[in-house]
Amino acid sequence: MTATSWDMAVVRYPLGPKLITAALLAACLGRAGGAEASTMLALDLAELTARADDVVLATVIGARAEPARGLIVTRVLVRVEVTVAGRSGPADELEVIVPGGELDGLGLLVQGAPRLEPGRRYLLFLERTNPSFRVVGMAQGAMPVEEDRRGRLLVEPPEGLPGLVRPVGGRLVPALPAVSAATLLDEVTARVREVRADGR
Repeated sequence: MTATSWDMAVVRYPLGPKLITAALLAACLGRAGGAEASTMLALDLAELTARADDVVLATVIGARAEPARGLIVTRVLVRVEVTVAGRSGPADELEVIVPGGELDGLGLLVQGAPRLEPGRRYLLFLERTNPSFRVVGMAQGAMPVEEDRRGRLLVEPPEGLPGLVRPVGGRLVPALPAVSAATLLDEVTARVREVRADGR
């Protein structure tokens, strides 16, 4: 992920003893033309699946931030539990590059970037960038997976999304994420496999 991957407006402001750099960035794959940086083109489940090289259920096992051409990126390590689509296998460890992070007393907050927390499970829609990956559609392609009281795995709506929009009749209208309410993991993965089987 390079500095040229986003449109950017940078604002600096103090927070306690630190100076935090906050960037309002829109993903080049998801920004709505003519919209403000706080909006992003919505991707439905079929679109996320079609753009992904790999779709996996994975747990975050580590993360480290580093400088990248004047910005900060975080290298997130995930361990695959289930491969829904793609070549990654169970127990594979994948590196996912996420824009933003904290490094040497500075923080870079990227609006719409995936929030991948150590120890948590996610259904990830990943694009290969060799040798690493990035999340398709920014936070849209990183869906938390939680276990309910009955032991069922549920896919939750993505976290940290800006306003989502879709073009309708020549204008942009508000839109929902691909998963807008807690949904059984089996239902979501079945739909992903259907899309792949249809060649979409």
